[in-house]
Amino acid sequence: ATTPSSTQSLTVDDPNQSAGQPESATFTVVSQINPTTSGSCVIASNTLQWVPDSSMTFAGSTSCTIQATDRGGASITSVVNITVSAVDNASAGIFNAPAYMKAGQSNAVSVSFTNTGSTTWTPPQYAVAVINPVGNTTWGASATNVTHSVSRPSVYTAAINAIAPATPGTYAMQFQMRNGSTLFGQASANKNIIVQGAPTCSSTIQMPAATTPLTTGMWPVSVTDVLNAESVSFSVSSVSAPGDLRSYPAVNVGGVWTAQVDLAMHAPGAPTYGAIKVDAVTSNTAWGSVTCATSTFERTTAAPANVKATDGTVTGSVAVAWDGIVGATFSNYVIVECDAASPAPTWNADRSALLGQACSIAGSVSPSTLTYSVPRSDASVKYYGVSSSAGPVSTLDAGYANLAPTAAVLIKTVTAGAVSQLLGIPVVTDANGNEAFTFSLADPQSAAPKNLTVSANGVPVSLDLTSGRFTYSPTVPAAGALPTNSPGALTTDSFVFYAFDRVGAVVAGLAKLTVCPVPVTTTIAAAAGVPLTASGAVSRLACNGVVSVGYDLRRIGASATAGSGGTSSPSVSNEAVDTRFNVLASSFDNPVAFDNSVTSRTGLYEVRALLADALGGKSTSLPALVDIECGAPLLSIGTYSANFKRGEIRAASTVKLNDECQFGLSYSLDVVRALTPSDVVGPTG
Repeated sequence: ATTPSSTQSLTVDDPNQSAGQPESATFTVVSQINPTTSGSCVIASNTLQWVPDSSMTFAGSTSCTIQATDRGGASITSVVNITVSAVDNASAGIFNAPAYMKAGQSNAVSVSFTNTGSTTWTPPQYAVAVINPVGNTTWGASATNVTHSVSRPSVYTAAINAIAPATPGTYAMQFQMRNGSTLFGQASANKNIIVQGAPTCSSTIQMPAATTPLTTGMWPVSVTDVLNAESVSFSVSSVSAPGDLRSYPAVNVGGVWTAQVDLAMHAPGAPTYGAIKVDAVTSNTAWGSVTCATSTFERTTAAPANVKATDGTVTGSVAVAWDGIVGATFSNYVIVECDAASPAPTWNADRSALLGQACSIAGSVSPSTLTYSVPRSDASVKYYGVSSSAGPVSTLDAGYANLAPTAAVLIKTVTAGAVSQLLGIPVVTDANGNEAFTFSLADPQSAAPKNLTVSANGVPVSLDLTSGRFTYSPTVPAAGALPTNSPGALTTDSFVFYAFDRVGAVVAGLAKLTVCPVPVTTTIAAAAGVPLTASGAVSRLACNGVVSVGYDLRRIGASATAGSGGTSSPSVSNEAVDTRFNVLASSFDNPVAFDNSVTSRTGLYEVRALLADALGGKSTSLPALVDIECGAPLLSIGTYSANFKRGEIRAASTVKLNDECQFGLSYSLDVVRALTPSDVVGPTG
């Protein structure tokens, strides 16, 4: 469709020639089909050739009629059938692609082709294909469809999103038009694209320590592990004066890229101390300049002085304090914690680790802060030092943390029969080896601390300030009250208290009390006699321990019966007669006798058992009564004397009363003339 056909020689069969006569013929095209759109037949020098039309787009069947005329004017015609085939063709045009690409990154590529065939390119049948090799996916898709119809002789420019390979290297890029699976036309130019990875380096910049007062001189800085870089440089500036930023090119020697930094060019006239910020910059054509590492280096300062660590005076941490470094510029103070007092640790070259002994970095603070609290979970002794971010570590000072008590408990068996019982000292669990505790009933956690003055059972509780012990004060029966003869049951009680260590750390504790009932007298009896005796039995629990049984004898009234020598005794009330303590027994196994000289007096007597257990609980029993009757003999007259005067006789005598039941005495004196006994002068009352 786009190329003239080959020429065909035209011949004619003529009988004149067959007869041997000379003959010749001329050929002309007498008719043809649509020569302007489907091509035309051309005769020249007895040859026939088909020539395409000017658009060169016709394809299919056509024909033309040819006439041959001899010299005598006779003629003949013939039809020539012509088949025209369609053809794909293209010429390559402008090809734009970056010479360098970033590995794995998208890149804009364009390539142009002119349609020089007879077909119209339509999507998706026609596409711009990647070749070299054919069908490769080095740049992503293997082909990109045309986006619209392209007829002859239009120019089509393909916009291609080329994704560079992830692996750096040099890769070919070339394109050609494709119909279906068939390539056609002229291929584009072949370009070798250099794919580069991002330039990288080690994350740490190596730099020797600069010592005071180093403000001038050449300072080597270096990085290693450089990849994909065409060049390396270092950008350097003073932290305190970033306006002095300068770049220093590096030289690669054995994989180490090193530059010499002129310190005199950075912050001239600044304080002696100062931090230097260094950026390692790698670059290549595709990626340009990339900062691959940044470090800040400082000129050495002196070590901080008067470093002090607390010795158990702070709960849960060790407080470290020090004197500030005057006239220095640095980033921060670093607090160091070590296992031993010596040797003093030193920093490695890049100040990332401590050398000399087992030490760790406990924390850091700004240059304006001169204290730091190191959290501690145990009470072991550690050694603490401080350095600036550009100086040596100070002398180490020992310190340890106070740990708050974790538990407090007071377990005690008490009695229900004693007032104000001093309890024991609570047991406090505390990790500190040498600790002293104080106790309180006031809740320190409350917004308005309130003393807890009663136990769970409502028994008053207080803190004895003299002994530092708690007092438990149950209510006991009043003196003389009649107790029960049934033993009480074992009960429990409790109250909350608070234990404070010497730093003030506190833990809530619990006093757990077993309340032991007092022992009771189940039976008691008394018998009159000489001497008076008492007996009975006691009930107790195991918590009472050894029970001490005593007796209280009181004369509470007169005898109910008069004696032979007089009337009944006078009235008496609750007269203490005798008390026997420390009679140790668990029961009244044997009668107890009271002193004969005491009990021989007449009257109504009351005997009570007095019980005291090992806990200090005390109780008394119901009373046993005994009546000692008045059975004393008659009066006896003692000495007698008389004085006689004329007209008067006076007499005197002594009389002994044998018992109190002899009272209301009457006395009379009989006077008898001795010579005549019947001559009675008296009696006289």
